[in-house]
Amino acid sequence: MPSSLGLAMSAKRSSESEPSVSVRAVQPILGCLRARGIEPRAALERAHLDPGTLANQDARVAGAQLDALIRAATELCAEPALPLEFALHIAPGTFDVLEYLARSANTIGQGLTTFGRYATILHDRAEFRIDITGSRALWIF
Repeated sequence: MPSSLGLAMSAKRSSESEPSVSVRAVQPILGCLRARGIEPRAALERAHLDPGTLANQDARVAGAQLDALIRAATELCAEPALPLEFALHIAPGTFDVLEYLARSANTIGQGLTTFGRYATILHDRAEFRIDITGSRALWIF
């Protein structure tokens, strides 16, 4: 039976409220497009995202806009597995204080637990947990 390290956190918001996401979560998607030689403007337009908003690292966008951006990027690249590449484009410091807290932990498990505890800084409804079964650990989003 899996055990759980840390806390699975989610924002305490009403079911009617639209979740929001830090613009910091958008940057790896744009980096992925640029690395493939694709100008992100078309994807941003499809997602109704203003490049000016993205310049403010403290801004937030609607969760639906992030979803639309992921769909647009995937379609523009004609690559269904494109979202798996986004992590390759996360530059050190992208997630600011959340990243600092996780990197300051004594172990990887503590770092992932800390990230999960404060993940709502990035996404209002984010939930992370670590399930351990035997020698296998699974980080679940």
